[in-house]
Amino acid sequence: MKLHQAVVVVIAACVLTAVAAQENPLQEGMMYFQKGDYASALRMFNAADQAQPDNAVLVNLIGITQTKLGQIADANASYQKAIQLNPALEAPHKNLGFNLLSQSEFPRAIEELQTAISKDSSDEFAHYYLAIAYLKSGREKEAIAQLSSSEQLVENDADTALEMATACLHAGDKDDAVRVIRAVEQRSGFTLEQEFTLAVALSSSNLHKDALLLFEHMAALQPDSWVRKFNLAIAWFDAGDAEKALPILQALAEERPDDERILNLLGTVYEAKGDLHAALDAYQKAVAANPKNTDAYLDYTRLLMDVDRYDDAASLIEKGLQSAQDTYALQVRLGAIQIMKGNLDQARKSFEQAINENPNQVVGYVGLAKIYMKLGDDATAENLLAGARNKLPRDFALEYVYGLICAQMSETDRALEALKNAEKMAPDVVEPHYQLGKVYMGTGQLTEARKELDRVIALDPNHVQALAQLCKIYAKQGDAQKAQLLQAQVSELINRQRNSAIAAERERIRAAYTP
Repeated sequence: MKLHQAVVVVIAACVLTAVAAQENPLQEGMMYFQKGDYASALRMFNAADQAQPDNAVLVNLIGITQTKLGQIADANASYQKAIQLNPALEAPHKNLGFNLLSQSEFPRAIEELQTAISKDSSDEFAHYYLAIAYLKSGREKEAIAQLSSSEQLVENDADTALEMATACLHAGDKDDAVRVIRAVEQRSGFTLEQEFTLAVALSSSNLHKDALLLFEHMAALQPDSWVRKFNLAIAWFDAGDAEKALPILQALAEERPDDERILNLLGTVYEAKGDLHAALDAYQKAVAANPKNTDAYLDYTRLLMDVDRYDDAASLIEKGLQSAQDTYALQVRLGAIQIMKGNLDQARKSFEQAINENPNQVVGYVGLAKIYMKLGDDATAENLLAGARNKLPRDFALEYVYGLICAQMSETDRALEALKNAEKMAPDVVEPHYQLGKVYMGTGQLTEARKELDRVIALDPNHVQALAQLCKIYAKQGDAQKAQLLQAQVSELINRQRNSAIAAERERIRAAYTP
């Protein structure tokens, strides 16, 4: 971030006109300034100032020279003097703002730069410095507002361009972010570190194809770096192309056979391609590579459960409990496996152990409450979650399951309160809307029930249960024609889903047991 040389030339021309009587010292000072001899330039400018001390333009030029010499306090005093001499002058505000920005005095810098722009809105440097000050202050939306007036300067400053592009992504302004990035790449370009930061930000904003271009570039610049290859594989997978990710990961797995990160991602890619045997093999190797890594057990057992190998999954978790660092997550997974196996008593013990290990995590309470619900002990489940709600931060799962229990116990007011809380926390999740619709129906509030069920259908047009409930509402409201249409739709969906489930089951069995 430097004072632009053209600014000095323009100011010098103004000063030459304003102080023609002192032409020689000023001309000599400008000669020294242009050579970079700022000490001699300052001496000449001070001599010129002695003859005409009330010239604000000259005092501003003195401030610029002092800034060049690193005499920031003196420079700031000169800028403030110039402002006092001529409050209408824009340049001293801008230059003072620049110095304050360099000193990280962002609030004062913003104030001076805003004043400069109010006096001359066409000064792109004032907009540029103000954009930087806003970025440094975390005021991203205000920084973006300066982009249209300072875009070229931003694009010539890779550091600021990186911050600006990231701010645009945070604000959802993806087009501006990509434009800034492309412009910098066509000029000086980013460093590898900056490219990585941008690629991650683009990927987080679901701009996977744009991120992929950066990851490809980094990998091409460092072809021997396994990290660059690994990141490129992730980028290909995130962009929806498992085929391109697979050979990269296969090669890396041969090169680094004990790296669980590579093996885990390889398993995920195989799984995405439908090759469950290869996926299970990769997950198994990941567990063996690092028995302390909890995530490896979770990935492996999730797929084992998907193919109905619950005993193998339970056995693996038992081993993990002896080796892994985070046993809480494994206890919760073991509880889920035992539920699938129908061993409710063992599942209860697992969730109780999880709560003992970490009483500040919600999942254990929710899992244990579901066990009590399955055992028909709703009162104990309600009491458990009521206690958890009193001591833990508000949580979607906690509110939702508590609402279900209260609804089951005909505690309508508490059910509505909890389910509405869950709905507010996750408005695009279907289940709270559906359960609210059922509670409203149970209390005869058909209009409210219909609103919630309509929201379910908007989120999931094939939600059979919601359509069936809507069918009942229309029948109760006397709209037989609409009820019949919905009933036909429900029947069609049930048949379609049944056929799909049968086909999926056949495919799952084939994949699990074909050698």
